[in-house]
Amino acid sequence: MNANYRLIQFVPHAENPEPITVGVMLWTEKTVALRLLGDDHLAFGIGRFYADMTGTAENFSDVVLMEWLTWFKALVEIGLPPSKKDLESLDRLSVTSGCFVAPLVGELRTDFDARPRDTAKNLCDQLFNELVLDKPVMRTLLLRDRLVQACRLADLAESNGLIIDAEVELPWRGKQRPMVMHFPVMVRREKTIGFQLVHFDAPPERVSEDVSRVLAVFDVAIRRKVVHPTGCVAVIQPGVAMTSRYVECLQSIASVLEATDLSLVQRIRALTTRAGSAGPPSRRR
Repeated sequence: MNANYRLIQFVPHAENPEPITVGVMLWTEKTVALRLLGDDHLAFGIGRFYADMTGTAENFSDVVLMEWLTWFKALVEIGLPPSKKDLESLDRLSVTSGCFVAPLVGELRTDFDARPRDTAKNLCDQLFNELVLDKPVMRTLLLRDRLVQACRLADLAESNGLIIDAEVELPWRGKQRPMVMHFPVMVRREKTIGFQLVHFDAPPERVSEDVSRVLAVFDVAIRRKVVHPTGCVAVIQPGVAMTSRYVECLQSIASVLEATDLSLVQRIRALTTRAGSAGPPSRRR
């Protein structure tokens, strides 16, 4: 059995189109499957997520983006292969007609020993993981999003000390050069907390760089009183490159939380409770 598939691509700028793949539609002669970035609940609105994904300061409309995703979903909702009319509608999408395109990529030979619907879903999931999720920027955004969701569930908000994408500017101090530090999440407390992310599902060389970067950031952050010594938190995405050596290195300076841990919310709540009441950030030196 053969399967055809199209990429669902987001085009942020019509005048300078650089499509970013955000979904996959795949169909066989009997069924269809669709995966889209934005199907899952996001801690931010989908507009903020897409802006971060494209690395722009654009204010993409949540309403407009969700209308587009709903339109794509309507094409597959009955579970049958797309009609000729549906395919023609996809062909007509262009950077001038909207913010999405759906080019036909090709055909795959299926070899799953499963029901047709399961075959299509498995193939679609596989392509979605490879073409959308398995990219450094996407891994970072999704892990940050999971962390922000957990913080909100732990009763943290901007009004009580939560800062998302915190940038800390450190001036000259003696022989110490100025620098800018980035924390995906920071929580202002009497003992300020800073979160860093580590992807053990990334290629081994990237993991080594990630761990080294996080250790260096926390070292400077403690010495220059950006965060409290007990306020360093490394949130890790488990993966094949996760070793006891890396984890022990992180634990030497930070609390280590697994993003997939069912008790993640409770652990964040406990850390912030121990850090004291909300207040101004630690004095930066």
